[in-house]
Amino acid sequence: MAALVLVFYSSAGPDGRVSREAVKEIFLTQFQAFTRGQESKASYKEVMRELESHGEGTMALEDFLLLTLSLSVTSDLLDAIQEAAGQRHR
Repeated sequence: MAALVLVFYSSAGPDGRVSREAVKEIFLTQFQAFTRGQESKASYKEVMRELESHGEGTMALEDFLLLTLSLSVTSDLLDAIQEAAGQRHR
């Protein structure tokens, strides 16, 4: 969680908000493990469409965290993490 907050605030302006365009760039560069291969998923498309349609707007930390959680939950990486965790507990 701390890493997400640090990434957000490293891109934030003086008002503590990040442009939606910058958030999209953060997802594509800083969180590649969660976004790679997700382009065909409806939830990924919806998040990216939302960021693009309001590209000049800004986003507060809370909204950024919700979008990040949304992408993470639908990510194939989450499935791999769950599989690995399940294998360790056997």
